Amino acid sequence: MRVVFWSDFNCPYSYIGLNRLSKAIDELDLECEWEMMAFELPLQHNFTASQIREIEEIGKSEGLSIHLSELTSSRDAHRLVKFTKENCPESLLELIFKIYEANFSYRDISNHDVLIDISIKCGLDGNAVKNFLLTKKYKVEVEVDTEEAVFNAITSVPHYIVQSDAHQLIIPGAFEKEDFKIALEDLTSGEITEKSFL
Repeated sequence: MRVVFWSDFNCPYSYIGLNRLSKAIDELDLECEWEMMAFELPLQHNFTASQIREIEEIGKSEGLSIHLSELTSSRDAHRLVKFTKENCPESLLELIFKIYEANFSYRDISNHDVLIDISIKCGLDGNAVKNFLLTKKYKVEVEVDTEEAVFNAITSVPHYIVQSDAHQLIIPGAFEKEDFKIALEDLTSGEITEKSFL
């Protein structure tokens, strides 16, 4: 199974959705290859105070600590994801989760030291990551990810494309874990050949 998903580290629903989907996949004991596509959001959120409380409560109920504070650029974090996908793919999902965790715990994910610290905890070579972040590698690829999303009429995140053999699911949004599980079971059983929750 392969999951391609557009998201941004500044989107709390992307964090919640990925947590739910990854748990659904684990509980179904499915092998999965992950690929994160960048969808950079504006550096300000428009959540009301009640929406922020709701997001924080949803996160807490799922074991996630989410604190919405001042947002910082996610560009280098997205570049680091692509670097990890190429150089240490077995650590990719762990790295993605740790970047989300840091960002919603008042850490500045535009700071290279923060990204290097996360990388080391995920088993990457700190010096290699430091040298990489000083370059502009994957900058264009990050920009193309967002352009591709717009071209494909993806206007919000998270947005998932789940592929199994010749079948695929298109799932926009942070579905409940049980809904993800039902959809994945249908996909892997061959009961559906293509399904969209649009």
